Amino acid sequence: MNRKRLTEIFAVFGSIVLIIVIFLSCIQFAAFDHDFYDKEYQELNTADTIGMSQQDLKYSTEQLLSYLNGNRDDIIFSAKIKGEVQQVFDIREIEHMKDVRKLFFAGISLRNTLVVVAFVLLALVWLMVRKKTVKYLAWGYLVGGLLFIVLLTIVGFAVSRDFNGFWNSMHMLIFDNKLWLLDPEKDVLIQMVPEEFFFDMVERIISIFGTIVGGMTLVSAAIAVWYRREGGR
Repeated sequence: MNRKRLTEIFAVFGSIVLIIVIFLSCIQFAAFDHDFYDKEYQELNTADTIGMSQQDLKYSTEQLLSYLNGNRDDIIFSAKIKGEVQQVFDIREIEHMKDVRKLFFAGISLRNTLVVVAFVLLALVWLMVRKKTVKYLAWGYLVGGLLFIVLLTIVGFAVSRDFNGFWNSMHMLIFDNKLWLLDPEKDVLIQMVPEEFFFDMVERIISIFGTIVGGMTLVSAAIAVWYRREGGR
């Protein structure tokens, strides 16, 4: 394999890894955006559905997110629900959130590892071509970006056509138990974040991710076109 082809491979794979890093970062940003939760709770009338005050709902959300990002050890706490002070989450919800937290930690660990991998691959491109680094990186990101835009379009279509089927399939793929099957009539966790909430969450993640990747792909395309017109100089 010649030097040019090897550089192109490093550029493409480095760009793909970078895009995965961006995707995982978008998930983390959306998952811990308190303003998004407040907006959804208002639109879905969540406090009334649960029988909580807005203050208790906000407190419960803060504890839940603190648990997910590792700032507290459990989600055993109480709040007033339908006029009675009681433990917010039952054992099934607690066990499910343990699985979710492990998933979040694994995602963050993977993202951090991939940052290093992307840096190494892109550094190799620089070491191999030096002055033409921008050209190769732009081409590599253009290829990687287009691949992800196609994938994003397919996922977006699947989500819009049958979100419930998409959501259930994803859960069955990720989790090796059925703790995620909660009762919307009595389980506070699913009342806080029902299907409509997750639909908006997934839509937001796709929108943010698509905007970033799409914008960077357009920039890469412009750079690639410029280099082509300049004869690769």
